[in-house]
Amino acid sequence: LSAANVKDPEGAFRGAAIAMLTKRLKATAEGLREAAQGRLDATQAEGAQLAGSAAKVEQEVALLTARRDGLENSVSMMQAKSAELESWLAANDRGIEYVDPDKAFEPADALSRQAFKALASDLAIEDCLYSLEQGLRAGHVDPTTYIKQVRLLSRKQFFHRAMGMKVAQRQREASVHAPPPP
Repeated sequence: LSAANVKDPEGAFRGAAIAMLTKRLKATAEGLREAAQGRLDATQAEGAQLAGSAAKVEQEVALLTARRDGLENSVSMMQAKSAELESWLAANDRGIEYVDPDKAFEPADALSRQAFKALASDLAIEDCLYSLEQGLRAGHVDPTTYIKQVRLLSRKQFFHRAMGMKVAQRQREASVHAPPPP
């Protein structure tokens, strides 16, 4: 204690009280400042996270918008094609209820008839070979029988393909020598 403090004990008490209150106020203010700084840092972190989330949401919205636009474009194209097909069908409707597939295409001449028959036989044999293979895989056809049938059918298919190639060659020759259509 100084000599001035001894002479004025009330002033000394007041000075000590002011110093103590100042110290407490500074500590409280520092605590409040640190708490406010912590809340500010947390708020800034949340803001940054929200900004990142907003960017992701904007990306997803843009992606979904692009997909929606693409789908709408596809739908409009499909509707246009559908309308085009419906108009074509309306213009070309002949009132035919049933069309026999064997009579849907009529060959123009004897060579075309031969070509149709050769192609039909070739494709029928191809179907038989496929069915035989499926039967072998399923265990319904004996391997020896399979090999015999494949050899027999392959021979027939070879002759039908050769006939088709000869007919095609003759048709090419005939079209070269034929006068141009009017």
